[in-house]
Amino acid sequence: METTQELVETSDIDHLDHQQLDALFPAPRPWWVRLLIAVTLIGMVALSAAVWGLGFATPKPDCCGGGSGSRSVVLSRDGKSVVAFASFFNSSPARLRIGDAAADLAGAEVQKVELSLMPGDDDWVGADGRSEMRPLPASVSGSSSAYLAITFVPLTCVDDDAAWGHVTLQLETTTSWLPKTHRTYRIADPIVKSTAGMPAAARSSYQGPLARACELLGRSDPA
Repeated sequence: METTQELVETSDIDHLDHQQLDALFPAPRPWWVRLLIAVTLIGMVALSAAVWGLGFATPKPDCCGGGSGSRSVVLSRDGKSVVAFASFFNSSPARLRIGDAAADLAGAEVQKVELSLMPGDDDWVGADGRSEMRPLPASVSGSSSAYLAITFVPLTCVDDDAAWGHVTLQLETTTSWLPKTHRTYRIADPIVKSTAGMPAAARSSYQGPLARACELLGRSDPA
């Protein structure tokens, strides 16, 4: 009798253990449910990577390419200052807002920084043929270029061989379905690259940005 009772008790314990195991480890879901879950997870990871990498979640103007440069220094409309242009290429497909910009021009006093799209865009070219300037903040569409127009007055007419003109931007995302994020971004290339390696023949006819500015303003000495 005692042996029979022990067997019954052991059988009850085993039965309870199986129930507990079934609760902890449920039966596998159908294959199509598992496939759907896997595809969903992979899609969410891929979407998150794309949103981040392409600059929708945080400003990444250089995510998909690069490019910068400059145009010749020109006389401002009032004739009392000159304007240098730094190229900005937003290679990401996301629209970016430039909240502010700071330009470091050695030997010059910067008066303001504005935005201008590429010359030839009818929406941004005034009656006199010059690109219209727009004050900051302003937006730049995805995969498009713009110029930062830097109005300045030279403090000297003498240029050196060093690279000249660096521009730093305060960028902001404009994606409506995501929280706005900010980033400080320095345009990779200077407005004028170093002339230290320029051949002597080319250097003899080269005119630096400060010398050009003084010429446009009719000055030999800005003082």
